[in-house]
Amino acid sequence: MTSKKIISPEEHFKFELGTDRKLARWDKIVNYFWKLDEASDRIRVVELGKSTEGHPFILAFISSPENLANLEKYREMSWKIGHPKGLKEEEVEEIIREGKTIVAMTMSIHASEVGGTQVSSELAYELITSEEPLHQKIRENVVFLLFPCANPDGQIMTVDWYNKWLDTEYEGTGLPWLYHKYVGHDNNRDALTLTQVETQLVTKVLLKEWFPQAYVDHHQMGFYGSRFFIPPNANPVNEVADPMVWVEQKHYGAQMAVRLEAAGKIGVESAATFPADFMPGFSLVFPWFNICGMFTESASVKFATPVYVHYHQLQPGPRGRPEYRTQVSFLHPWEGGWWHLADIMEGQKITALATLEVAANNRDMILRNMYVKAERAIRKGEEEPPYAYIVPPSQHDTLTALKLLRTLKDMGVEIHIATKPFRSCGATYPAGSYILLASQTARAFLVSLLSRTFYRDSIWVRTRDGTPMMNYDFATMTMAEFKGVNIVEAREKLEGDFERVEDVKLPDGDVTGKGEYGYLLDTRINNSFKAVNLLLKKDIKVYRADEEVEIEACVLPKGAFYIPKQEDAAKDLGETARETHVTFHTPVSEPGFERHEVKPLRIAMYQRYWGGNMDEGWTRWLLEQYGFEFTTVKDEEVKAGLEGKYDVLILPSDATPFITGEKLEEYFEKRFKGRRTVPVFPPEYRSGIGEDGVEKIKEFVEVGGTLLALNESSNFIIEELKLPVTNVVKELEPKEFHCPGSTLWVNVDTDHRLAYGMPKHALILLRGKLAFAVKPGFSNEDYSVVVSYPEDRMMQSGWLIGEEKLSRKAALIEAKKGKGRVIMYGFAPQARALTDATFKFFFNALLG
Repeated sequence: MTSKKIISPEEHFKFELGTDRKLARWDKIVNYFWKLDEASDRIRVVELGKSTEGHPFILAFISSPENLANLEKYREMSWKIGHPKGLKEEEVEEIIREGKTIVAMTMSIHASEVGGTQVSSELAYELITSEEPLHQKIRENVVFLLFPCANPDGQIMTVDWYNKWLDTEYEGTGLPWLYHKYVGHDNNRDALTLTQVETQLVTKVLLKEWFPQAYVDHHQMGFYGSRFFIPPNANPVNEVADPMVWVEQKHYGAQMAVRLEAAGKIGVESAATFPADFMPGFSLVFPWFNICGMFTESASVKFATPVYVHYHQLQPGPRGRPEYRTQVSFLHPWEGGWWHLADIMEGQKITALATLEVAANNRDMILRNMYVKAERAIRKGEEEPPYAYIVPPSQHDTLTALKLLRTLKDMGVEIHIATKPFRSCGATYPAGSYILLASQTARAFLVSLLSRTFYRDSIWVRTRDGTPMMNYDFATMTMAEFKGVNIVEAREKLEGDFERVEDVKLPDGDVTGKGEYGYLLDTRINNSFKAVNLLLKKDIKVYRADEEVEIEACVLPKGAFYIPKQEDAAKDLGETARETHVTFHTPVSEPGFERHEVKPLRIAMYQRYWGGNMDEGWTRWLLEQYGFEFTTVKDEEVKAGLEGKYDVLILPSDATPFITGEKLEEYFEKRFKGRRTVPVFPPEYRSGIGEDGVEKIKEFVEVGGTLLALNESSNFIIEELKLPVTNVVKELEPKEFHCPGSTLWVNVDTDHRLAYGMPKHALILLRGKLAFAVKPGFSNEDYSVVVSYPEDRMMQSGWLIGEEKLSRKAALIEAKKGKGRVIMYGFAPQARALTDATFKFFFNALLG
């Protein structure tokens, strides 16, 4: 080890980390890691890039000096043992004999869960300075990849907010806004779509470069349950992932449990609360790549302010722990008292070291297991269907299909392309079709992501009286269905000429012909909306066809964008085509079709406090990606009146009390039944538009404004604007109706402008209780049903109880009100920016 003095965390931060009412800020933590890098040859720190708001995103490699000098060698070994196609037996044995166990950990992806980032400095310091035999063995046998903070922006927000209110009655209250610029807590729901830069950085390191054998994500949970959750996860267990992953979870978890108990850390549970479902968080995506993905949860405090918990306040868990008493997976209950940040940090450090201990003591077994899991996946893909997934070139939205393939490629999935036509299951597919062979390491991932999925209804997902429980996340993660991409399962082995692709390229974009009749954009392509927004900002006139239009290759459906011949527009069209990857087509003749001019609308979107609204953040991100200009409005602007300032008001999905700021106590009592109460915030952050705001929204619509109510906000329309529409499933018990995130078939009125570019039959994603019926009345014609459910057989993937309750009901209604209109979405057309298939229902409402 280098002789330069290694400064301790306490010396650097000027206080002991974990001290009550003190938090280290990210800039100081980053500075400390650079000091460690400078002082020790047992750690190497790299800046991977910048966070969303420009802060450093760092990774620390911790191991022996010899290992760090040969990082590329061990990275290559780790990758190969997890992707063993073509490896000879002697190469496998060499990796097992000489390779190192690769373990990765991310800290505090949720910024309010401060313990992980606070303990990261202590963990790194101990690992590089201790000469204890265990620490030496860890350095010798393990290469440890430590992400000290997976959400730097949120960490800075949290620390600054906490310090602002220190020594006041609001010390320890949560942030009133999202702790990420866009997605807040949902940054741990981005691991399948990679929309945020932080997710992209972590994914690149772990799935494209290092492919670790074990991964741990350190989290915190509520005040009133166990003190610590450790692996394994609870039932139900996803049956597609290799069972070895769940066995390994038990192995790591057992060592964590022993070390925690030995250290006097009690209240530890496992195999409870958090199910082993396929979910879009890192720890529950990686197992489908054969990586032992895990997470820990620690009971929270008020950031750094301790909490006192009475014994009678401690609660059973929703899954796997039916009472707060001793059981096999909860052997030493905590009996209440004071709980401190130091308790969280000590527990997280113990579990981190226990993970590394298992990895160090079982290096050769863990590497061999990684090989076995990968070989099993490859062999299954060769011996049982599905043998492959075929992505034909002909798609409803070709660019969205290519974007999905690019995301899969960014996650390390092997992709091939057909160089000649081929046949499968009686059908012929052209050259240019993409092929995802199931005989690869990522087989389980592909099957869970692309095959039709039926969530397993069992005792593990129902309470003792048979009531179905809401899933921890969606009941299906079938991404191709979310995105409207046609993917065909090959149930027979494929034969053909297939070439592996290193990159899925988007088309360059094109402007065809000389434009004597102008140009047309296909409205089925989501990126066409981005192109139109760019053109409108350059003052180029754009129209919309209200009937089908013929181009040389095909007939475009209603809603195609028409750009008439305009002076000096050629350069702008070319630049726009290249930026958005779209093709501007030439009409076959002088345009005589019916059309209307597209006008940019003045869009407002409501934003509240109370911790922020993730749907608002996701929607903000999506609008920016597609070039829609909008203004964020808060309570005072709404209450001052919006007419004359805006044409459209978007209400992101939200419960009515959070919009109005009224009856929140009733809402919390009804929803949480005493388990949670209304959060405490300073008065200026207790938002709500109140009765005055409701009246101003009514006035806005009456004089000609458009009000968009996304998903749950449709209940606000019914309750506060008193539209004669009923949510027919809202008050039903879960035994009567239950849809916890499923893809459902709907019928679409493609003649309606809100549905331009959509197919007549489409899939939507529904989570919750929303389905509409217009009350019989004098003016039924004022209500247009744009999307409706079929008679029956509507579920494609997921879990649905009470299908008959949806039969023939409306999922999207446009209602006339005065001179304006109200659009009620009974689903989330833009959910987490992943439901590309239904973006057009939303985008169409934002163009005049």
